[in-house]
Amino acid sequence: MARLRPGAEETPSPSTGEGAPPPRGRDGGEGSPASDLPHEETFAQRPAPEEGGAPTAIPNGAQRTVIPNPPVADEESKALASKAASPLRKCLRFLATFGMAGMWGPVIAGLMAALLVAVIGNLDGIVQLVEGGWKSAVRGETFPAFDFWRSSRMLPAMNDVTPSALTFWLPDKTFSGPELGHHITEFPFFTFLFADLHAHLAVIPFTLLALGLSVSLMVGLRSGGVWWLVLTGVALAVTVGSLWAINSWDYPTYVILTVLFIGAGVYLVRGDPMRRLALFLALAAGVVVLSILAFLPFHLSYHPFPTGLEVSKWQTPLHHFLGIHGLFLFLIVTFLLFLSWAHIKDMFASLVHPALSTHNSSPLRRSPAATLSGMRLSAWTVAALVLGTLVVIYMAAAGYWTAALLCFLLGLTGWVAGKVLCNKEEGASYAIFPLILIGMALLIALGVEFVRAKDDIGRMNTLFKYYLEVWILFAVASACNLWYLGSRGIFRLRGMSMYRGAWLTMLALLLASSFIYPILGTRARLSNRFDTQNETLDGVDYMTRA
Repeated sequence: MARLRPGAEETPSPSTGEGAPPPRGRDGGEGSPASDLPHEETFAQRPAPEEGGAPTAIPNGAQRTVIPNPPVADEESKALASKAASPLRKCLRFLATFGMAGMWGPVIAGLMAALLVAVIGNLDGIVQLVEGGWKSAVRGETFPAFDFWRSSRMLPAMNDVTPSALTFWLPDKTFSGPELGHHITEFPFFTFLFADLHAHLAVIPFTLLALGLSVSLMVGLRSGGVWWLVLTGVALAVTVGSLWAINSWDYPTYVILTVLFIGAGVYLVRGDPMRRLALFLALAAGVVVLSILAFLPFHLSYHPFPTGLEVSKWQTPLHHFLGIHGLFLFLIVTFLLFLSWAHIKDMFASLVHPALSTHNSSPLRRSPAATLSGMRLSAWTVAALVLGTLVVIYMAAAGYWTAALLCFLLGLTGWVAGKVLCNKEEGASYAIFPLILIGMALLIALGVEFVRAKDDIGRMNTLFKYYLEVWILFAVASACNLWYLGSRGIFRLRGMSMYRGAWLTMLALLLASSFIYPILGTRARLSNRFDTQNETLDGVDYMTRA
């Protein structure tokens, strides 16, 4: 693989001895991993050059490709030779940068996923600093100490929702006074910092393993052999089955995710529809059944308390939901709009006047390997759009603003996912992975707004357990979104527009705000729980004063 760097010195031309000009990106600058990606135009789509051309050396590791001179090297032939060499040089640079991105891209995305899942905190950290600064600067009070506990209780005790004509699902109040609902809004870093070995802490590595095996099975269905398919399916079944024994709250979520990943992978495989349906049923049923059989002794001896679901009498205020998941929602909304913005504009143009539609002339933004190709609005599309709009308006009118936001994002996610699945290209499975995670997380968060576990303390444990699941799914999807947006050049500083600069500034502020808790929260927890003055290597002596 050629190791080329943007702006690196080119190999001198044998005819002139001068350095050949570096390849140019679409923005007019030197080639870069983002600017050299052949989006709208590829080398295969360009006219094939005629034979001949000026001698031009193309750097490619230790060897050079030379296009020989024509018999008569007139100006027209030299121009033709330069045109022939330019796409080849560009392709070589693209291959080199793509090869390096192939090495570092997954590593960076993996590190980002680890940070988003296990290290960052919610946005209560910046809220505490702003409140403390206000009290200190304006009121003249002492700057308060950082409260590491408060961030895990971002939703205060709230009264139950008063039923109205719009909230027909709510039960009537049984007594005149309000019914308080308590909430726990833990996130993984707080769980690690608090260090109580509860089930919701122990299960996190296994849920991540289940996600990894699921996406491996999904993307490997095209090329994996029978034995690979069997071994991966067995490993996935055992991993998912272990979730019931470790923390039963997670088992339904990851069983559904597993079936969705298998379904998406089988759908993207080309072949006879009936054979694909049989493959899906065999894989899905096999994994689910084996996940139970692998832990059959546990299930035979496990006798939980009777449980069920009932209507929740509480809802999450929108500003608290944004304070918990604000960074993730920012990245998710950006990702969804980036994939669909051109088609959204085309869709509204079609609604206003069909002649304004550009679906036949303007390609939409490409996903990592799939294009959200335009299409004429069908009656089903219009009906879904109208129904979704009515649901969002109804939720907002009923006072369920968080549910309204979740319904809107869920509809947008489903629409984008449907477009990706319609393009059965080589890497569509990589594009559908974060969309499935986003959709599942939105469904869980929406469900918490309306139902709770029976006999729960308010909806304390329901929100506690499922918001942890939402955090992990949002975090992994957001890491994929960051990698994708970076591969499309959104972090490139050259030629930055005002809008991209504002977006990067907002992202930097949200990231910095999310890292406040790991720093200040850790200090506060250590001073609250441990004797940091007793520095000794004698563990027994330390425990006497810890």
